[in-house]
Amino acid sequence: MPSFASASVLTALHGAAVSSNSNSAGVDISSYNGEVLVNLATGNTAGTNPTLAVKLQDTPNTNVVSNVAAGTNTGTGTLTEVEGGADAVAETFTLTASNATTFAVSGSVSGSLGNATVGTKFIHAKVAFLLTAGGTAFAGSDSFTFDVAARTYADVDGGGFTSLTTGASGQKLAINTDKLGRWVRLNFVIGGTVSPAYQVVSNVIGCK
Repeated sequence: MPSFASASVLTALHGAAVSSNSNSAGVDISSYNGEVLVNLATGNTAGTNPTLAVKLQDTPNTNVVSNVAAGTNTGTGTLTEVEGGADAVAETFTLTASNATTFAVSGSVSGSLGNATVGTKFIHAKVAFLLTAGGTAFAGSDSFTFDVAARTYADVDGGGFTSLTTGASGQKLAINTDKLGRWVRLNFVIGGTVSPAYQVVSNVIGCK
């Protein structure tokens, strides 16, 4: 068990206003060992009789990628290590070369995710992959496509934060990372009337 007295914040789970049922972004905890504390601080900022339920959720590192295919390419390089990220949704990705070392990354739902560089792993919350050069360099309009399915999260047993109503609340949950999937996120369910809202800050605290 880590010494939390000397531990530090490993990663931020959330740090923004919550005004509707929603989820935080997924966070990769695969490199964390043993037990960590999930810290949650909330404060009601608007609404009548507001309530907020917060649950820690996780998802395993399952393969959600299929139909990886190359176009009619000039270059003989390859696309490998393709995986859906923490926030993967159901969509088709297209990678299109603008030159020998640069590919534009676009999802049918997510839109443009910027450019990938050949030889450097592209890592995004929606997708990750590696383009590797071959004996013949890539040329403009070379392409790859693949499909990604949505990641499915489930509530973590013992991962619920409770009694979040008016005023402010600070809580911590000790979580054994060995029992969690690769990614975790927070799920928010808000209640009340007249546009209830909360400010929520959450971190993972422990030793890496």
